Amino acid sequence: MEQACKYSIIPIWANSDWFIENLVENMRQQDIDEMDKLGIKDRYKEVKESVMASDEAFAAYDSTGKVIVIYGVIDKEPGGQIWCLGSNIFNDYKKSFVCCCMEILKRWRRRYKVLWNFVSKENTLSIRWLRTYGAKFDKGYMVGSNEFWKFTIGGENNV
Repeated sequence: MEQACKYSIIPIWANSDWFIENLVENMRQQDIDEMDKLGIKDRYKEVKESVMASDEAFAAYDSTGKVIVIYGVIDKEPGGQIWCLGSNIFNDYKKSFVCCCMEILKRWRRRYKVLWNFVSKENTLSIRWLRTYGAKFDKGYMVGSNEFWKFTIGGENNV
């Protein structure tokens, strides 16, 4: 059942170890699977490095302090490389998070013009979420037998 926006979103920084630890301990399966396909062994290190590399990073957490999601943007050609990792309670908040996230993505599009990254073609939940924001998908690259698609939001090809 959808939670009625009963969560908080705050900026996080590299020293926000508790948020990162909580997310990694409770990460949703599709994010674990995607990291496995990329050969990422140390999830904590990967999340921390993503936070540290970000121009902006945020954590959403519920009223009990459980992390729902951590997301951010890195200034990297051809625009802003966005990333989002959810916990196993993310689905309880996904509708309200989609609405809330729309505002931050609009702000990031004004700043970076195009938002982009790669997603496993098997990560259907994230692909559906990205399509909500108008993402366009192109062939990306292979890691072993795993195909990753490049997605873009904004830019000349999907304004």
